[in-house]
Amino acid sequence: MTDWKLKPFVVNEINQERFDGWIARIAKSHKDGRFVPNPEKAFAPMKKPLSECRVALLTSGGAHLKGQPPFDLMSRDGDWSFREIPGDADEADIRFSHSHYDHTEADKDPNVMFPLGRLRDLAEAGDIGEVAPLHIGMMGFVPAMEKVLEETGPRVAEKLLEAGTDAVLLTPG
Repeated sequence: MTDWKLKPFVVNEINQERFDGWIARIAKSHKDGRFVPNPEKAFAPMKKPLSECRVALLTSGGAHLKGQPPFDLMSRDGDWSFREIPGDADEADIRFSHSHYDHTEADKDPNVMFPLGRLRDLAEAGDIGEVAPLHIGMMGFVPAMEKVLEETGPRVAEKLLEAGTDAVLLTPG
């Protein structure tokens, strides 16, 4: 059981300032990065309480299952593919392949980057409605962002919607 509670995210000036500051820090540390803001969908209000939502995980931390191909760490344009991870996956089968962060701790405990176990705890505690049957692993280093915007993003969104997902918890890599 968890000893912490989810707090609803409120879209207000303070959170917008935090978000804008985060983007500015990321842009500063990735001088050659191209950031594509989406002013229409920066934040989306919840349509129902989290306690009634089917929640999925989406990570750019390079999560995949043992037996799935790892992400291509050598591609100059990055790897814009994704891996489908079932909601009933064994946490011991979650692996990480990513070239832009040290995933040593995530390798020891996948919940550090891909908190499927914690999501299950939240469902059991009634803090969320249920764990989605589908989760997504991606690699965050993708200089060819057009591929994510035009191909991967729409395919992932379609799959998550088909799985009846109401909310997605994003974990950056």
